[in-house]
Amino acid sequence: MLSKEKLPHETITKLLELAEDLTKHRKLLRLGSFSLTPLNYDEEKEKFFASSSYSPIFTYHNLDISNIPPLLKKVEKKIEKAKIPDDLKQHLFAYLENLQVLYDLKNSIGKNNFYEQAKKLLTWKDISPKQHMFGDIAEHAEKEIFDAHAIKKEFEKTLQEVYGINDFNIVIDDFTHNIISAGYHQVTVGSNVRRHKSNVKRLIIHEIESHILQTYNIRKSSVLADLSLYADSLLHAEGLAVHNEVSTKAINKQTLKMYTLRLEAIKMLDKSFREIFDYLSQHTSPEKAYTMTYRVKRGLRDTSAPGGNPKDGVYMIGYYHIEEFLKNGGKKETLYRTKSPQLTKLLDKYDLLPTSPICLPKFLSL
Repeated sequence: MLSKEKLPHETITKLLELAEDLTKHRKLLRLGSFSLTPLNYDEEKEKFFASSSYSPIFTYHNLDISNIPPLLKKVEKKIEKAKIPDDLKQHLFAYLENLQVLYDLKNSIGKNNFYEQAKKLLTWKDISPKQHMFGDIAEHAEKEIFDAHAIKKEFEKTLQEVYGINDFNIVIDDFTHNIISAGYHQVTVGSNVRRHKSNVKRLIIHEIESHILQTYNIRKSSVLADLSLYADSLLHAEGLAVHNEVSTKAINKQTLKMYTLRLEAIKMLDKSFREIFDYLSQHTSPEKAYTMTYRVKRGLRDTSAPGGNPKDGVYMIGYYHIEEFLKNGGKKETLYRTKSPQLTKLLDKYDLLPTSPICLPKFLSL
């Protein structure tokens, strides 16, 4: 085992100060459902289904983030002056550059340059799914349906009774009413979401035992553990969640099909909303095809134009990255310390990660 390089107390203090600044600004630039959900989602959906050729025209919240660039400039000067090891300084500069691109992307929501900005931030290697890598996938025939409130109750029960975690809120959202998303302090369940019982179990693995436990450990660790680069963070967070679904056999054929179709939709971003929908509706219901198409086109104003949001390709692509990481000797527990194996390695080099036990999903400790 390589010996760790111990940093002086004043260097660690400076690193923590810079990390606090960076993560504080990162939270202001969060690309959450609020900023990406159109104000006229329901109206445009109604127009879409009333026509055979219409592509939605979306409007979004007018977000004023003009105060961010001067704040980022101040942090840049602090990093330049800081006396810290070169590899740590390079990582901080890379994280800062991510924030600058993230600012440009958030500032472009609803504008013609959204897709160009998205491609600068969300860059992943193209992959082609191989069914055999998932093994045998179950197909569940069920009648019991959980509404958003029942899903909220199951999420809370898992967090509090299984893991003893009480500082995450599970929120029913009437605005982003068709999506479930995990954030830094809460999980949002869209008020229109409905899922079968087995799918709720899968969602617990994906949202609670993957995303929330990962975030919980990072929050209980050091602010330095929260410095994963944006695309890297998404890749390993969503990849871990899908890998956990597969390894616990919670994933079913319908969910695997959904992830596969999302990737196919990403590969069609040069097409209009209507063209992507027409393709997807050959393989799934019109309602699901619309939701998938909306997800890859959100961020655009005029969805008849090429482009969109490449984020949904990360589920399948991330799964393959986790597969490769584990095949090469990586440990899944590592992915619960930060959202990037590269960041974990860098921080561990300087003994900057706590060695105390972390909260892992029960299925990993069986």
